[in-house]
Amino acid sequence: MERVIFKCEVITPMFLAGADGKTPELRPPSIKGALRFWWRALYGNLSLKELKETEADIFGGSEKSEGKSLVIIGIKKTLKEKFFFSPVPHKGTSNIEAFCPGGNQEFELYLGLRNNYQIDNRTFNLEKLKTLFILFSILGGLGKRTRRGFGCFRIKEIDNAPFTFEFSEDNILKLIKSVNPEFAWHSIFTNSNYPYLMEVKIGDGTPEYSELLTRIGRATHKPLDKNDGSLGYALGQNRFSSPIYVTTMFNENLYYPIISILNAIDAKGKNLNNTEFQKDFISEVLHNEK
Repeated sequence: MERVIFKCEVITPMFLAGADGKTPELRPPSIKGALRFWWRALYGNLSLKELKETEADIFGGSEKSEGKSLVIIGIKKTLKEKFFFSPVPHKGTSNIEAFCPGGNQEFELYLGLRNNYQIDNRTFNLEKLKTLFILFSILGGLGKRTRRGFGCFRIKEIDNAPFTFEFSEDNILKLIKSVNPEFAWHSIFTNSNYPYLMEVKIGDGTPEYSELLTRIGRATHKPLDKNDGSLGYALGQNRFSSPIYVTTMFNENLYYPIISILNAIDAKGKNLNNTEFQKDFISEVLHNEK
C-alpha cells in the first residue's frame, strides 16, 4: 500500500484527550474525523444524498450497506510534552492540560488508501488525500477549541522532504480546487444546508500565539444582548456550531489568524450568514488593535 508520511509541529496549545476523555493523547480517529469534516466542507455543490453516500464510500460508515473506510492513518511518533493553558486566555482562568507548542513538539503520521475511489466525475486518490491533509493543517486543528485558534499545527516535512507553503487566499483556493475542481469562493447552493466552505480570510500577524488567542477570545465573548446566535449556540438540546472557524498559522516568526467562513443554516432552517455580529467578530479577529 502506498502511503504519505508527514512530520508536523504543534503551534498552538492542543487540548486532545484519549479514550478516558481526560489524558492528552493523539489518536487516529481524531485525525480521520477532522479529514471527514474538511472533505465535506469542500463539496457544497453536492446534494445531501450524494454527499452522505460519497463520504461513506471514502471514510466508511455505520450502516450495514456502508463499508470500511478507504483511509488508513497511523501514528509514527506521538506528542509527549504537556503543560497547562487556559482555553479562555482573555480571562486567564480554568487552566487545562494540553500538548504544548514548541520547536521540539513534533508528531509524525502516515496516510494511505486501501484503493482509489471513483464514481461519475468524482475521484479520490492518494494525491487528493495528501492535499486534503495539507488543507486541514491550514484551515483546521485537533482537539477542543479548534474553531477559536487552538490545536493548530504546521507540516514541516512530507516524505522526509521539507514542506513550505506560500500563504495566500489564491494558493489556498488552488489546493481546494485540486480536491474538488467544481469549488469556487462565495458559492451559494440552495440545496445545501450543511456547513460547506464559502470564503477564507487571512489576518494580521502577531509575534506571540498567546496574544493572538487572547485577541480571538475577546472577540468571541461579546455582550450577550448583542449575540444573535450566528457565532453558534447551545440552548438545551438545540446546538449550532460556529460557522466562523478561526485557526492559526505560523509564518516567518509571526502567528496569523485564518478565518474559514462556512455556510450558516441552523437545524431550524434559519439563515445566519453574513450577520453584523459575524462581521464585527471577523474584523476584530483579523486586525491588530491600533
